[in-house]
Amino acid sequence: MALPATHRLPTRSDPTLRPARPPLLVRLCAFLYFVALTVAQTTSSSTNAPCTPNSNYQGICARLGVTYPTSLSPEAANATEAAVVTSPVQFRLLRIRLVNFQCGAALQSLTCSQTFPKCGLTAASPMFNVEQRTCKSNCQRAVNICQPVFAASHIDMPLPDCDAPTDAAYGRLAPFFDDTDPASEGSCVDSDALLAASPSTTICTFPFVKNPYWPDRLAPTINCNGPCCAPCPIGEIFAPTGVFHKQIVTHQVLHFVAFLLSLFVVISYSVLPGRREHPADIVLHFAIATCIWMAVSLWTLPNVKAIQCAADGVTPSTAFNNRLCGLQAAWLLIGVHASVLWGSYMIWNLHTTIVWKSNVLARYKPFGIILCWGVPILLTTITLGADTVDASTGPICFISSTAAVKYVFGIQGAVMFPTVVANMWTFIHIARVAHLAGGANNNNNINSNNSNGRNSTATGSALSGGSFELDSSGNKIAKSVSRRRQFAQLVSMNWRALLLGVVFVSTYVTYFSFYSSLTAVTSSATPDQPWVVDFFECLTLNPRGQTMCIARFADRLPSSTIISAAYITTGLVGFWIFIVFGVQTALIRDWASLIKDGTANFGSKRSKA
Repeated sequence: MALPATHRLPTRSDPTLRPARPPLLVRLCAFLYFVALTVAQTTSSSTNAPCTPNSNYQGICARLGVTYPTSLSPEAANATEAAVVTSPVQFRLLRIRLVNFQCGAALQSLTCSQTFPKCGLTAASPMFNVEQRTCKSNCQRAVNICQPVFAASHIDMPLPDCDAPTDAAYGRLAPFFDDTDPASEGSCVDSDALLAASPSTTICTFPFVKNPYWPDRLAPTINCNGPCCAPCPIGEIFAPTGVFHKQIVTHQVLHFVAFLLSLFVVISYSVLPGRREHPADIVLHFAIATCIWMAVSLWTLPNVKAIQCAADGVTPSTAFNNRLCGLQAAWLLIGVHASVLWGSYMIWNLHTTIVWKSNVLARYKPFGIILCWGVPILLTTITLGADTVDASTGPICFISSTAAVKYVFGIQGAVMFPTVVANMWTFIHIARVAHLAGGANNNNNINSNNSNGRNSTATGSALSGGSFELDSSGNKIAKSVSRRRQFAQLVSMNWRALLLGVVFVSTYVTYFSFYSSLTAVTSSATPDQPWVVDFFECLTLNPRGQTMCIARFADRLPSSTIISAAYITTGLVGFWIFIVFGVQTALIRDWASLIKDGTANFGSKRSKA
């Protein structure tokens, strides 16, 4: 049955159903767009995808070279930045960077270029912005750099898996662009090149300072790691803000005052009559040596960093990279060695005179002068030639911790130990003589109550023990005295030597303890020490939390109280010299007489004129 004409199905040949053709130009543009989109999509399936560039990113990865427009929208970039800042991966990479900057920075830059992909035109896509992934060759170079670092530092974090499509350990969700395959077409982000261009934008957070050698060459100090260095002097980083400066000022002021006091003793024993003869001249030489020691404070004025740091401002001073450091160390070493030798010479002179009744040191005095001044100069020359001087002790240049015992403390200990024994022997001898003298006096009182002067003479002879000082004191005793009083009289006449021995021992032990504790920290504060990495990480994550970090690592750091006490103890040597030898009734009387005679002579000359 045939259908009505009005219900016939249309045929393709029916001209009434053909749509109107668009103009030729429109059809050409549509064709080109289709071709370009097809090419872009085909390329994106292997390398790049279309994107919209975002040039406003200024986050943490910008310091590692991500200064290009990223494919993330502003909202996505902000959310990603927040995730990166708190990511455990970034904390671990920070620790790796503190151990070895080249390794840590390479991994951080690699991760940043993956997290914030670049968006821009490429040679394969000159008309459309496309997303560019990180080059696989960068991953392989980072592995080569970090593999020995991870092994040496026992880092348990896995190295990047450059061949895997994803890497959960580093938060990578897309494969690297395989630029190692010659058949690969397209472009990728060279994270190494980005990192090399980033030093100018690197910010060293407090208390770290910029490395003047980066990136052209390595700094000549382990205190620098990549673009940043620990401050010089290194002691600043281990003390709360301002405390290290106060310690240095304390050292400078105390030693300067001690220098003036010991200088007074030097002048007194140089100009007053009878003070340049034996045995008083021993005090003169001892005071000169102490004056040289205490004058070390003058070297640190006005800018102590001129002593502590080399010309680059970040390298700790040595005798070879800082001439001023070498000269100051030589000055100090001569003063310290000479003080020890002349102090020992004084104690041995007292010992031989009282115990052995010998004046051998007086007879060979020229040899003693050559010995007590020549040996310090010789030891100082050897020490400087061995390159063992540095500024690891804070405000001054001194012997390095690794050579301290060999060149200074061991030699001084060998001199001081027998000297202290001799000093103790001397006073035991005095006590024994006092005991015998007390027994003789008691027997004389029992046998005769009318001996008078003879008793006094016997007592004086017994007390003297051969010493001219004790003999003269004994002759002045008008009546019998107890053994306790006799011993007190003997000690009162020789207390200066006793006090000198005490000062020797206390100063030596205190300073050696201080030096050992301080240099043990500064010499071991290297990035391969786990606690140092933890300490630097604390400072990096808390730029203004230095006090908090110091409190956290207090058991690893030297006590500020101990350091200050040690500075005071060494500076008190000059004060003790003044108290022991400068505050004497006879000395004051001689000064008064000298001033009186000088005034009289001046007045006489004026009257004659």
